[in-house]
Formats: sequence, C-alpha cells, structure tokens
Amino acid sequence: MRRHILVVLTNAVQGCDEQYNTWYDETHLADVLQLDGFVAAHRYKLADAQMLGRGPYEYLAIYEIESDEPQQALDALRAAAPGMTISDALDVKNLAVWTFAPLS
Repeated sequence: MRRHILVVLTNAVQGCDEQYNTWYDETHLADVLQLDGFVAAHRYKLADAQMLGRGPYEYLAIYEIESDEPQQALDALRAAAPGMTISDALDVKNLAVWTFAPLS
C-alpha cells in the first residue's frame, strides 16, 4: 500500500492559541486517526527562522494515509466531519488542505 499525506495549514483565532492547541492535540487528532486509512499525524508550529519570511499560516498538520485509494479516506473524513467537535478557536475561514502522493 502507498502512503499519501494530507497537509493541513491552519491558524488559531487571535488570542486563542492555547485553546486551539488543546483541542487539536486532545480531540481532533484522535477523531481523524480513528478513521479508516489514517495511520499517523504530526503537528508543527511555524518557526521563527525562515528563508523567505513568514507565511500566512502558523500551524501545520500532516496526516499519513495508508491506502492505494486515498480518496476513500478523504471521503470518510468528509462524512465524519459534521459530527466532529470543531473548536471555536480554529480560524475556519483561513485554512488550506491538500493531499500529496508519493513520487519515490
């Protein structure tokens, strides 16, 4: 099976970083990782050291999807999303989500 990655770039609502990180670490990761195909997740915060300046996002989550058909995992996530707890601390108006396939 091939391992794809789902890249999610997000921000916390101004002044709500602690609430956002608690929700993401203690609730959201577990919600996603219980879905078929999702096998791992890693979170990052934008570092101060940058080559080209700061981007528009402070947080990065990388989910690993183990599947020859990653669309099935994405469909499962889309179907489960309305029942997931989403924190008010997540800036839902400004996020980016992309799936990448392995090249080598």
